[in-house]
Amino acid sequence: MNKIFWLNSAYFSKLSRMCKKLSFDTGLPYIYLLCDYISSYILHGCSINQYSSGKFYLYRGGVRRRIVTFKRSIKIWELFNEKRSIHYFENKTDFNKTFADYVVRDWIPSCESVENVRAFVERHESFILKPIDSLQGQGVRLVTSENLDVPSFLNEVGKNMLLEEVIKQHPEMGFGNKSVNTIRVFTILDKNGDVRVLKAVCRAGKGDCVIDNFCAGGCLYPIDIETGIIEEKGVDMYGNKYLYHPGTDICMLGYKIPNWEKVIETVTEAAKVVPQCRYIGWDVAILNDGVELIEGNHNPDHDLLEFVGGERMFYKKIMQYK
Repeated sequence: MNKIFWLNSAYFSKLSRMCKKLSFDTGLPYIYLLCDYISSYILHGCSINQYSSGKFYLYRGGVRRRIVTFKRSIKIWELFNEKRSIHYFENKTDFNKTFADYVVRDWIPSCESVENVRAFVERHESFILKPIDSLQGQGVRLVTSENLDVPSFLNEVGKNMLLEEVIKQHPEMGFGNKSVNTIRVFTILDKNGDVRVLKAVCRAGKGDCVIDNFCAGGCLYPIDIETGIIEEKGVDMYGNKYLYHPGTDICMLGYKIPNWEKVIETVTEAAKVVPQCRYIGWDVAILNDGVELIEGNHNPDHDLLEFVGGERMFYKKIMQYK
């Protein structure tokens, strides 16, 4: 990370706004917060978002050294995940093929023949279109099959897209929104080949958005790994807390995730398929009669680890398995 970031006027402007807001909210002096953030950036690789929304400013000394920051995330990814093997997770076609035992939905890449894509479209009233190598749900949209001119559609979207059947999630996972609400589970493969489940978070979308991502306005709810029960209020990317999912009367605290045992069983098995990549954040959909993998992330967001729930400070917990 560039240590002379404060010479960038746009970055400093964003930093200044953050410190002014934090000063107003907390009563701490602006100049103190500004200097403390610069120190946190240099010493720990802390981002602006983590300093404010992740409440990094509340921690001191040795505690800060135990927190996974963006800079430490990069170190973890490079240490635990072999570079030449991450394509199994970066490329959605490779992922669906490699983890076919855990991918239930119908799918086809847009580079297939017009005839094959037309047959896929005719099987489904609508489908999800996503870039093969997208991050954080970018470029994902719902497409209606009715009256779709397949050759024109393929010409428009190009060869680097994936068409996937709309997942029919468990009815108890619908929280008044249009997205498939998934579970992010962090696993690490230790040196003995045993899988350790580090953390689990329910990601629930809001409103008409077809993705459940945190950065797209979704809420995060920490889950007790042993029971599959949501154990704390949810939080959005601005730090707002929610007992009830926004726009609904659904109380999320104490909510039991269906088929929880299957979630843990599936990620434990999947974590051994590509052992060259030992640290993965799995996105799991809950179905009526089981679960399926949406994707695996070789570079999972540190904010889901460190911003959400009472259990945090994962850096030393992860590094003990190097």
